[in-house]
Amino acid sequence: MKDRRLTNASFCLVMMLLGLSGCTSNNQNAQQRQAEDEKTRQEAADTTQKAKEDAKKAAQKLDEASKKLAHQAEVVGQGVKEGWNRDNVHVVDLNTGSQADLRSLPGLTDEDAQKIISGRPYKSTHELVARGMVSEDKFRETGNRIVVKNPTP
Repeated sequence: MKDRRLTNASFCLVMMLLGLSGCTSNNQNAQQRQAEDEKTRQEAADTTQKAKEDAKKAAQKLDEASKKLAHQAEVVGQGVKEGWNRDNVHVVDLNTGSQADLRSLPGLTDEDAQKIISGRPYKSTHELVARGMVSEDKFRETGNRIVVKNPTP
């Protein structure tokens, strides 16, 4: 009976030691798993940050490209309008043309037409640029479609 008790006690001791070693092993596994999880989280965060930065750069490039395309579309539209009306070249006198006449010129807005009317009379067509009524580029766009018929002395 003593042998049996000793065997039972030994068995219990071995089981306790195995249990403790299992706990230590599980604890190490948990720590290792936690370290791996933290590493994975960090890598995901770094990758996400880089993707966000790349997306911002791509968005800026798209914005620049869309602005350029919008400008090109506007210029093409002006060219189409000019080509359509090329046979019907309508020349406008800066001193007598109506706001609608001035507005019909390529590149001129309602605001430009109003400035031109307010600045009358003109001695030459280039006075539009000299007086700051329109930019040199807008002046070139009007081409040979503006005149000053009765310049003031």
